[in-house]
Amino acid sequence: MVGRSSTSNSRRVTNMPTCNSPRAASLRTTPRLTRFSARGSEMIFVVGATGFVGASTAAWLEGAGLEVFRVTRGHLSGQIPLPAAADSVVVNCAWAGVAGDKRDSRIQHANSVLTRQVVEVANRVGAVRLVAFGSQAEYGPANSAVDELAPLSPSTAYGRAKVAAFLA
Repeated sequence: MVGRSSTSNSRRVTNMPTCNSPRAASLRTTPRLTRFSARGSEMIFVVGATGFVGASTAAWLEGAGLEVFRVTRGHLSGQIPLPAAADSVVVNCAWAGVAGDKRDSRIQHANSVLTRQVVEVANRVGAVRLVAFGSQAEYGPANSAVDELAPLSPSTAYGRAKVAAFLA
């Protein structure tokens, strides 16, 4: 079960991406973020697994010995059924309009709709955790280093959509 640190089937996940902020350093030492178990029907649902971030994330999780299910657009729309998996985790790597000229386009509204679909998927499969990737755009322009403790101050539709997804 993801989030448990003391089962006989747990394995330590190594080579986790790192960040140098004090908050990130404290999170890396938290057992529930560094230990996983791949027992029984538990699995990781990766939304956006055909994209740049999603494909790398799915491969990394599989390399750690975890069962990964790649969620497609058909699954999101309900046209293709999803397997139920108690104690599963949904990782949302799907996001459109990340290039500079798309950051203030109407496509960001589609990302809000997509986020709602991902939450629905998490509920349908019985997920105990939903993980999403954030962005510096949530904090707005800065002249110095920004970490997770900085105030949210997005200046683009992309950043506002990321904040809305985080708060959902």
